Amino acid sequence: AVRPKTNGLWLRFRFRDHQSITLAELERLIAESCDVGAEAILTTAKDAVKMPPLNSKLPILTLQVTMQIDSANAFLTTTLEKTFH
Repeated sequence: AVRPKTNGLWLRFRFRDHQSITLAELERLIAESCDVGAEAILTTAKDAVKMPPLNSKLPILTLQVTMQIDSANAFLTTTLEKTFH
C-alpha cells in the first residue's frame, strides 16, 4: 500500500509472521520501492534474517527492536495470573 507522508511516499509490505521471504518477493518489493522513489527499505531484524542475500539497488536498513518493562514485578504477576488462571 502506498501511504503519502509529509516527507515522501512510503510503501508498506506485509508478510505473515514467521514467513520466509522469497527472492521473487524481495525483488518485487525493491522494484516497487524504486518506482515510487524510495531511498531505502526498512525492516526488522527478525525479518531481515529471513531475506535471501541480494545485491539491492536500495540499502536495506535493519531496525533493532527492544522491549523495556518498567515494572517487572507487576508485569510478571499479571502475566502469570493470565497464563495460569
